[in-house]
Amino acid sequence: KAIAKRRSTATGTTTAAAANGSSGSSSKRSAPLPWSRYKPTIKKLEREFHRQIGQEAWERVGHVLEKEHIGIDVIHVCSEAEFKEIGLRIGDRKRILKAVKIMTEKGLII
Repeated sequence: KAIAKRRSTATGTTTAAAANGSSGSSSKRSAPLPWSRYKPTIKKLEREFHRQIGQEAWERVGHVLEKEHIGIDVIHVCSEAEFKEIGLRIGDRKRILKAVKIMTEKGLII
C-alpha cells in the first residue's frame, strides 16, 4: 500500500481511494500478488497461472496466497501439505499443483 501511495503521489493520477487499496466497488476482486508491480515477466506468469486454475478458484485462493506471500516465484516449491496447512481445500490444491506442473512443462517456471 505504501508503494501505491508513492506512485500516486509521483504521478498525481491515482485517487485517494485507490492509494489506500480500496477500489470503491463492492465486488470481491483479489488484488494481484505483490510481485506483479515490479517485474512485467512475473505479471505475465501470474496471468498464466490465473488462467490455468480458473477464475472461480482464483477468487478463493488469491487472497490466501497473497496473505502468505506465496507468489509465482515460490509457488512451484510448495507442497500439497503446505497448501493444506494454509487452509486451501483439496480441489484448489489439486488445481494449483496441476497449473504448476503445466507451467513447468511449458518451461514457464523452473
